[in-house]
Amino acid sequence: YAKEAPGAFKLELRLGETYQWAVELQGEDIRSEDYRLVSLTPRGEEVLPRSENKTFKGHVLGPLGGEARLTLDEHFIFGFVESNGETYYIEPARRFDPQLSEDTYLAYPSSGVAETNSFECGWHDTPAPDIHELPAPDAGRFVLACYTLDVALAADFSMVQQFGSVSGAESFMLGVLNNVQSNYDNEFAHQIIFEVATFFVSSCSSCDPWTSSPSAGA
Repeated sequence: YAKEAPGAFKLELRLGETYQWAVELQGEDIRSEDYRLVSLTPRGEEVLPRSENKTFKGHVLGPLGGEARLTLDEHFIFGFVESNGETYYIEPARRFDPQLSEDTYLAYPSSGVAETNSFECGWHDTPAPDIHELPAPDAGRFVLACYTLDVALAADFSMVQQFGSVSGAESFMLGVLNNVQSNYDNEFAHQIIFEVATFFVSSCSSCDPWTSSPSAGA
């Protein structure tokens, strides 16, 4: 239904007995015109056909509704909706329990996320000494600019296992970036638009070109 809609469309999103939202969405393909989906197989690299658009943006209907960004595909829903001052995230529950069916989803408010404060920056080197701050632009001459940023994504075989297929891994990776895009459309002085130029994915256990070490220097 979503992929066949020529423009904006309305959707009733109901998740169990707890969550129900009416949303209006429109397609927002975050892939570039020359996007390439490259699958690494035992036979080498294979360029797969481009799928229909999966990423959408819009808003929750009603006076208390806010932004909505969803990635939709067969047996796949990922994204967030804003309602009544709260952000609700939706993602496949199989990410956390492989025994669950592919049509089981986890929905939760951002206020319910347990903060562990266990995150740290992966960069441990000393900042370059030749970094200089540029002067702030003259407010009277300031013009909002829009920049397009090319992005390349990559996934190892564990992503294919987790989401069942190359297409499933692609949906998840695009979904994450579709969520992130909402942080760069009007939060800064200039708008930054992400365009995915390539998605490279390893489709077999022996194809991974990366080490299994968690160290970035390995």
